[in-house]
Amino acid sequence: MKKLLIYIVLILTINKLNAQGKLMLVGGGGERDESWSWSNQPYSWAVDQSTNKKVGIISFSESSDPEWLPDYFKSLGAVDAVNFIINTTDLANSIDTYNTLMEYDVFFFKGGDQSNYYLTYQGSEVQNAILDKFNAGGVIAGTSAGMAMISNPFYSAENGTLYPDQALANVLDSKITLKNDFINLLDDYIVDTHFVERGRFPRLIAFMANWYEATNELVGGIGVDDRTAFCIDENNVGTVYGTGAVNIFSASSLNQTDGKLNEKDITVTQLLHESSYDLTAKTQLDTYTENTSPNVDSYKRSRVIISGSSNANENNSVLDILSTLEKADAIVVSEMESSIEEEYKNALESLNFEVTLIPSTVADEECGYASLRNKIRETDVFLFVGNDLEVLSQFLLDNPNGQVIADKLLADETVSFFLGDNAKVAGQKWVTNNLSDPFNSYFGDLEFKDGIGLINGLVITDAYSSSTTDFYENNTSSIFYGLAKYNLQHGILINRNSIVDIFNENDETLLTGGGNYSSIVVTNTSTSGDFANQQVNAGGNVRNVAGFDQMKVSFVHNSILKLGNSLSSDIQFTNELARPTNLTITDNVITFDYDYQNPEKFILEKKIDEGEFEILAEISGEMRSAIDTDLINNQLISYRIKAVDGSIESCYSEIVQYRVITSTDNAIQNNLVVYPNPCTTGRLKLESNSHWTYSIYDLLGNLIYSNTDIKEQVMDVSTLKSGTYLVIGRNEKIIERKKVIILND
Repeated sequence: MKKLLIYIVLILTINKLNAQGKLMLVGGGGERDESWSWSNQPYSWAVDQSTNKKVGIISFSESSDPEWLPDYFKSLGAVDAVNFIINTTDLANSIDTYNTLMEYDVFFFKGGDQSNYYLTYQGSEVQNAILDKFNAGGVIAGTSAGMAMISNPFYSAENGTLYPDQALANVLDSKITLKNDFINLLDDYIVDTHFVERGRFPRLIAFMANWYEATNELVGGIGVDDRTAFCIDENNVGTVYGTGAVNIFSASSLNQTDGKLNEKDITVTQLLHESSYDLTAKTQLDTYTENTSPNVDSYKRSRVIISGSSNANENNSVLDILSTLEKADAIVVSEMESSIEEEYKNALESLNFEVTLIPSTVADEECGYASLRNKIRETDVFLFVGNDLEVLSQFLLDNPNGQVIADKLLADETVSFFLGDNAKVAGQKWVTNNLSDPFNSYFGDLEFKDGIGLINGLVITDAYSSSTTDFYENNTSSIFYGLAKYNLQHGILINRNSIVDIFNENDETLLTGGGNYSSIVVTNTSTSGDFANQQVNAGGNVRNVAGFDQMKVSFVHNSILKLGNSLSSDIQFTNELARPTNLTITDNVITFDYDYQNPEKFILEKKIDEGEFEILAEISGEMRSAIDTDLINNQLISYRIKAVDGSIESCYSEIVQYRVITSTDNAIQNNLVVYPNPCTTGRLKLESNSHWTYSIYDLLGNLIYSNTDIKEQVMDVSTLKSGTYLVIGRNEKIIERKKVIILND
């Protein structure tokens, strides 16, 4: 008798397993009756998994084309497909409703508002029909809201929808209404829909954390993209069909502080079309073919702060960090024609910084900005704000002045702040068009460019605010897609009014976050991955969606996340010699300016007419003038000068030209007489036939003597050093030059 009872129990158990129903979770989006449609394969699967191939389509209201979906199911092999509008408790509680529904082996729940399903069907005959049909081996399917109600627990949305930024602000938000007293067909998972389209992965993890806080139970998460289905068979193995991904989340803990999630141990597997996953064993059953593992070097020790906000009045956390820095100088890089750079200049000066403003539109010219580049090398604090991203990226990568900044940002002692969308260029790659067209990711049109590589990955700022709602899919998918495509390590999503601080401590690169929201760090821990391959339209476009065998997602707020080991940059900076400026020549005297510290010497070069430049003089680094005594009438003379310090040379100054014209009338030349020459008596006589202005210079260009309106002059030169001097006389028509040798004992 005992053996007979055991045999009966085994038979009943086997029958129950065999009768286990199937689920089709559809993330939303419209079906298409086309040969290439994403919905053909999963909807056919639902029909094929049923016994009588009859589909009951359940909703709250009639669609504008009520027969379209029934006809579509019939085209895929359904024997029959019928709409049921069940929108009152009387209908839901009717035994006739139960009996009618049980004639169909596929229940398909349309989208809308899952709170309507819950409040109307909970405890009703419709609920009984769902459970009985599932236990009899039927197929329970739903799209959007119709999918959301299937899991246990599930999000009932009784208090309205929860947006991603609200989830990042508070995982205990009153809008998170989770229930476990409904149909409960998928245990130990919470599901969410329209996943990448509406940027909902912060929301799903907030659901998981909220449930953990309320019950101390850890449940997984399943996020299904729109136009994507997850078909789960009787063995609890799910297969993906469609244009997007199914995201499977799990966590060993889900900690929060004051409602903000702080958790480093959340894993995600992203499944693409025809990938399968065992929900019981929590294992992907197939292998991706692309190598998506990251190429990681040691991190630099420079400190990088990124903010989701541009305006100074939204960046108190940034100003707080600045106030703690023991630095004297700061550079603000901004090209916006607004007051934003002045706001930060004033804020920095109030913190006792000496501030230099550099526009990212500064000329792509090397020789004229050596002093500026030296200032960059001597500065340790940099702010980037208000720049057009294309301009800023080109400036830092291609402009010789910007390249010095990019190098300096890698130095151990540097602290850099990237504010608002300017933070994007701090990564190795940045997505250029995530905010230009809401459908760039959907149609596979996301574009990426090289960043400056301070962060081994990508950055998206203002990722989930109400102002970027239309771009949630671009923002979310670009992180995962970019990590896979370029084998990057990290993706950072940050909201307005929040910051992320990346710094070095004990040879480790660490990250912390602050502000109004938790920030999200996606870490590529994959060994393999792939990319979406199902077309979204007749033109064959494919979404920018990636799949990974494993990833890690961290939520950071006033907590520490280790990114990796750090390595000193060992960058050595040598100041350039600035080019001399304001080179001029007057009456054979050449003068110039040099506003930087004195070099070893200056080299003055001269060219006559179309000849080659030759060295005219080497001038001591303390001097700023020289004289050219060898000028011939009507020659075009060109001059240039450079600074030299050992093996380091500056650029040449701008070239100045000078044409010598002593007189236009040969008859009146040689009217200036200087004698004796050489002068050995200590007295030098100057004579002319009219009133002249006289000047005497030494060969370094120093003015020794000058006088005006004199026809005849005797000068005492007994105190001058022996050497060659230049006497210049001029009147209204004539310039005469005479070299004189003075010999004194």
